[in-house]
Amino acid sequence: YQRRVHGGTVAMVHAMANNTDALGISADSILRRFVADKATASPLERGHAMDASDEMRNAHNACAESSDNQTGVVSGKVDNHFVCFTAVDGRLVELDGCKDTPIDCGPIQEEGFIATAAAKITSRYITPNPDEQNFSMIALCPPSEDD
Repeated sequence: YQRRVHGGTVAMVHAMANNTDALGISADSILRRFVADKATASPLERGHAMDASDEMRNAHNACAESSDNQTGVVSGKVDNHFVCFTAVDGRLVELDGCKDTPIDCGPIQEEGFIATAAAKITSRYITPNPDEQNFSMIALCPPSEDD
């Protein structure tokens, strides 16, 4: 079927939906309402519901069209893949829309979430593809103590 909400949005929804309290996302937000409404749905049902949601599509398009976004709205074939790393009960978890279930990547190391995620990203994606230049990351995390 034709997806109306694209991979980058799905990755961001994964990250934010797993951290709504930490990010201070209000209870009446589009995201929180969607998560609550689809709490018992299967991942496939959630994906279809996200694609069918005018609110989610409109939010996606508003972000894609914002003046802060250099890429604008994507049309045509996109050759990118998005995953999300998050912390769940002290474990690093990879969320990948192409997988049936979350991937438990092991415990968060003493150095913290960012260092643990960076090590996993390096070993899983960067080291096997050292010449790949088409790569980017976004971190949703609290500001550092230096900020």
